[in-house]
Amino acid sequence: MLTVSTPIQVSEKKWDAIVIGAGISGLTVAKMLKEKGQSVLIIEKEQTSGGLIRCTREQENILYHRVGGHVFNTRIPRVAEWFWAQFNRNKEFLHANRKAMISYDFKHNFSYPIESHLYEYGPEFCAKAMEDMTLAQFSGKAIDTSNFGQYLRSVFGEKLYEHYFRPYNEKIWKRDLQTIGVDWLDGKLPQPKVINAIIANIFRKENDTMAHATFFYPEVNGSQFLVDQLSIGLAINTLTAVHSISVDQNEIVVNGAYRCRQLVYTGDLRALPTQLNGVSITDSLRDAITDLSSNSTSSALCKTGKLPYSWLYVPSPEYKFHRIIHTGSFSPTNNGKLDTTKLSSCVVEFSGKFSQEEMATEINRVGIGLEPIAFNYAQNSYVIHRQDTAVVVEEARRILANHGIYLLGRFAEWQYYNMDNAIDAAMRLVNQLQIRTP
Repeated sequence: MLTVSTPIQVSEKKWDAIVIGAGISGLTVAKMLKEKGQSVLIIEKEQTSGGLIRCTREQENILYHRVGGHVFNTRIPRVAEWFWAQFNRNKEFLHANRKAMISYDFKHNFSYPIESHLYEYGPEFCAKAMEDMTLAQFSGKAIDTSNFGQYLRSVFGEKLYEHYFRPYNEKIWKRDLQTIGVDWLDGKLPQPKVINAIIANIFRKENDTMAHATFFYPEVNGSQFLVDQLSIGLAINTLTAVHSISVDQNEIVVNGAYRCRQLVYTGDLRALPTQLNGVSITDSLRDAITDLSSNSTSSALCKTGKLPYSWLYVPSPEYKFHRIIHTGSFSPTNNGKLDTTKLSSCVVEFSGKFSQEEMATEINRVGIGLEPIAFNYAQNSYVIHRQDTAVVVEEARRILANHGIYLLGRFAEWQYYNMDNAIDAAMRLVNQLQIRTP
């Protein structure tokens, strides 16, 4: 990776594009622009690149996915083509099946997705859940997209909504589901037809249509491997917080020192209005941008015995964390120096801010043999949509694009992107940008 250690003065260079943020969106768009012969500088406020997919090595060299457990899969052909042009699928990646489960009390685990495995809950529960799901989908009404809660009710029915979808999602989002919009949902949640649920429960056929039913995962260093490989050959200024973005005629200047023709912003959209000079934004739009909502996450890396799942979802409000990600099962190298015949590693994720002591106490309380060894807090992990969020972001996008500033990524576009969605968005943006002929 080429790291620019000395600030470049205004008179020294004018870049074709500057990218704010070195997460997956920033690295991807910079790589794509460079492939088209453009000069690109990435400015990153943290000491290292990676954003939400950054990993570190902790005690006993165990790999820690600090926010979530990031894997790669896509059904977007052009994303797959570009991604595999960057990496060697056969030599650098493992291919795995996703085994997800649900637990309410850590005594019994149920297969995920719930609607395909209702038979595991017994005949009475299965019958009621199937009846409610059938009534919801055959009521003659269109799927209710007025808010997230009503959407879930109209797809899954009342029984499954109250038993699983409401408590689990309230733990994640920490708010009334009726206040959350649905624009972010496309491709994120299964939208099963009741006939498919019936067939799955009769024939007990595993669901292979949900997101990441199978996935690819780097054999060494997890998603940090992706970061490191994509960074090769890119100019990246780390430890450089953005405090000003000035637009003057056909030039954009960042922090009074970095000049470019076009700027791709992958940072937090809420911070942008206070950084901008030379772009007129109404007070109402400025307030709406500042008022956008997000959730933080806290997590703990744990040593554990072998776990019978890759993801475990925990809907019960009795427990403060909402999922366990068995990252040690993704690749043996994630487990560092552990004896992998007996031990593995996992990440326990909480929505919101929890102290290390609170997390350790809660993890130990469940009594399933997890030993916390490292902790992380991410102030911004998940974007939250209101009904007007898409309108606010689109208006900001339109105004900024008129000045050569383009929004990209989860917290700039306020979209709950998976990795492949982020890559696809970068592709669409590169096709939109004015590419200077070298």
